[in-house]
Amino acid sequence: MPDGTFICSASYKGVATGQQVLEVTEGGKPLSSVFSKEQRSFYRAHAPAGIGMDALTIHGPILLLKAKHTPKEFKRGITVELWLWRDGKHILEISPSRYPPRRSKRPSNFAPTSNRTASI
Repeated sequence: MPDGTFICSASYKGVATGQQVLEVTEGGKPLSSVFSKEQRSFYRAHAPAGIGMDALTIHGPILLLKAKHTPKEFKRGITVELWLWRDGKHILEISPSRYPPRRSKRPSNFAPTSNRTASI
C-alpha cells in the first residue's frame, strides 16, 4: 500500500448475508463470526503465529469493479480489478489467469512479474 502497510488477500468461498457483514464492519460482532468453522480452521492453520482472526483490521467496505478478458495475443485470460477504498484510494490489479495445468513452462507472452498490484 502507498502508506507502507501490508495487505494480503485470499479467497475461500463461503456465504454471509449483507446484514452479517454490516454488523462486523460496524463493530457489532467479531470478524470471525462471518466465517464458517472450516474457514476459521484454515485461517488458524495458515496465519502467522500470534495473529488471531479477530485482531485483523477491516478495510471495508470496498467497492470492487472486476472484469475478465482474453486478449487475442494471449492464450489465457486476464482479470482486471479496480478497488475503490472509503478514504479515496484506488488500487488497480491486473492478474493473469492460472497457467494451464498440463504445461510445464510459463508462456512467454506474460512475464512472471506481470502479476503485481499498482496504486493509482
